[in-house]
Amino acid sequence: MARDGTAIAAAALGVAVYVDAGQHEIVASAPGFARFTKVVTLVAGKTETLAIPSLTAAAASSDGSKLPVDAAEASAGPVAAVSSTRAYIAIGVGAVGVATVGVGFLFGANARSDR
Repeated sequence: MARDGTAIAAAALGVAVYVDAGQHEIVASAPGFARFTKVVTLVAGKTETLAIPSLTAAAASSDGSKLPVDAAEASAGPVAAVSSTRAYIAIGVGAVGVATVGVGFLFGANARSDR
């Protein structure tokens, strides 16, 4: 996936992303599949959703081999690394959840033994 020639990280798919108003080219490609290209015009202050259809298999040449993949499909270019901030937040929230359950069990066991 690419927007205006820049690769989009897989983690950014299906997530709302701010994009400047104006015209943008969205390209979805995969080796052995036909490329999907769509030009969208975004308006400031308006939310848009773009659905990418399933890619169709690329046509084969007369000798039965797949047609060559163009340079853009062969190398989607560098993908920016996804920030690990979300992972740290998830680990922290999980740890707090486990600690809370542990404290709950302790209070429960204490209350049960006081009977």
